[in-house]
Amino acid sequence: FLGQMDKPDVDYIEGLSPAISIDQKTTNHNPRSTVGTVTEIYDYMRLLFAKVGVAYCPKCHKPIKRQSVDQIIDRIAQYSSGAKLLILAPIARGQKGTFANKFEELKKDGFVRVEVDGKVYTLDEEIVLEKNIKHDIYVVVDRVVVKDDIKSRLSDSVELAIKTGGGIVVVECEGRKEVFSTLYACDECGYQLRKSHRECFHSIVHMARVSIARDLVLLKRLTQNSSSRTPTKLSIKEQSMSAGGISQTHI
Repeated sequence: FLGQMDKPDVDYIEGLSPAISIDQKTTNHNPRSTVGTVTEIYDYMRLLFAKVGVAYCPKCHKPIKRQSVDQIIDRIAQYSSGAKLLILAPIARGQKGTFANKFEELKKDGFVRVEVDGKVYTLDEEIVLEKNIKHDIYVVVDRVVVKDDIKSRLSDSVELAIKTGGGIVVVECEGRKEVFSTLYACDECGYQLRKSHRECFHSIVHMARVSIARDLVLLKRLTQNSSSRTPTKLSIKEQSMSAGGISQTHI
């Protein structure tokens, strides 16, 4: 499918890396027709980014990754022997409301305790929250003490916490929380990203076209802003993430 070009005016060249020689034509004005698409290198690049690329949260700038249930259990089992843990499932993080109906639902589902803004309550208590104040609410799935034969119990507790928390489980030990996620989501802010695959980087797929369109809008916005204000010391990556909230994928 590549046009043949004339042979070079040399008989032998040594020491040069292989290169691609393409006869550029001006008859096709399609912006999707590039060196990468013509040589099919683009297909390999899409596969490379989908398989080994690392996605970063556009808000917290931290890597987005997922963990299996077994990985979460193994990590929890590594806590020091005798440590007292709370297995929590997030119900609301930084959200306003009284959550009275949600507390009733949790009680009907068989849960006994919730942690509201760092304080543990029983669901038999009357929990009164300010409607216009943001709250962090977790349901206490289990209270465990780390020991050698804890994995079987952790398996049931973690799976229930993941189901209740929408794929997220939180482990609290001595006031410190560690967040685990089975989703492609940020542990800090909960920003979710679809699993990376080849179609995410394809220009003719709807999901990828939306991302490309956002990138173009962001580029235009950055260009306009740069002409109307003094330059900053932010890098291109930092400006992109702060202006548009678009996730970055690195290799």
